[in-house]
Order: sequence, then C-alpha cells, then structure tokens
Amino acid sequence: MMKTKRVLVIMLIMGLILLVGCEKKSIVSPSRTDQAPAYSQKSNAGTLKIGVFSDAHYYDATLGVEGAAYQMYTAQDPKMLAESHALLQATIDKLVSEDVDVVLVPGDLTKDGELHNHQIVASYLAQLEDAGKKVYVIPGNHDISNPHASSFQGSNLVPMPTITPSEFADIYNDFGYGEAVYRDPNSKSYIACPKDGF
Repeated sequence: MMKTKRVLVIMLIMGLILLVGCEKKSIVSPSRTDQAPAYSQKSNAGTLKIGVFSDAHYYDATLGVEGAAYQMYTAQDPKMLAESHALLQATIDKLVSEDVDVVLVPGDLTKDGELHNHQIVASYLAQLEDAGKKVYVIPGNHDISNPHASSFQGSNLVPMPTITPSEFADIYNDFGYGEAVYRDPNSKSYIACPKDGF
C-alpha cells in the first residue's frame, strides 16, 4: 500500500513539474501551511528531461555481509545489500551519461536509514550534480528514524545510528531541500523549480 501511495505521489509531482511553469516569486515560510507559493505560467518553458531511480537500499558492505545475522536478514528481506555499491554506481554512471536535466530519487535510499549509509549515498548523488544534473530527493519509509538501522557482525545484528527528519534534510540539502521554494512543515515534501519555466 505504501509503495502504491508513493508512486501516486511521484506521478503527481512529475505531472506538476511538467504541466506547471513556475517562477520563484517568494520563499514561503516552512512553518506556514496557509500560504501558497506564488507561480507564474510561462508558455516558452522549453523541455525538461527527467530521470528517476528509487529503492537503492544502499548498504556499505564494509559493515558486514557475512555470517548468520546477515544470512537471516537477507532470507527475510532479500535486498542485494552486498551488491548495492556496484548497483548504485552503475545507476549513477548511466544517469551521468544520459541526456537528463533532473534526477528524481523518491526514497528508500538506504538499507534501514543508517546515518553512515546516508552520508555515502549523498556522495554518490554529488556525482550527478557535478555532471550538471539537478537532483531532488525525498525519503522513503526505510530512510528516517528507522529502528532497524543496523550492521552485521557474525551472528549479531549491531544497532547503528539512524537519522531524524531534520538530519535527512541537512544531509540532502544540496539535493532539493536547499533550493526549495516551499517546504511542507508536516513532512519532508517540498516544491522546487529545477529550471526556468518549470
């Protein structure tokens, strides 16, 4: 149900990006929900090419990918944790080579919201920005305040620090939050204008 809801939200956001031309008029206070951001329609907005990838579930393999605890975790939740570095790098490389202006990353960036893994994911996303792509991130259900944040050591599941909503916005400040023209005070949702006219 949550995946379906997230897909619908992403489709709505993408539709708004494509259909509504916006020009930043003023930044709306994130604490005010009764103010709507100001936009103006533009008829010559041009094109905006968007790439999307989600559910990276990145896990730094140096945190442990062997032993009974790892085997038990992957038996009940078959993510490709040991391969997540290679998978994420291949995705980044492909997006760098593609003719896209914007990359949307709609959540589940890390295995279970580990601070360490979020910091590494942010460094991967920086490769996209360095290649001239705008990156916009929102969290998924695995990314914030996750009680399952952990690493694996032999037969032990070792708890790791997770992150708060505020820390998520700080870590990913360069990937949407820092350029938002409006941020919803009750979630990590925001509105941004990735290119003049959009």
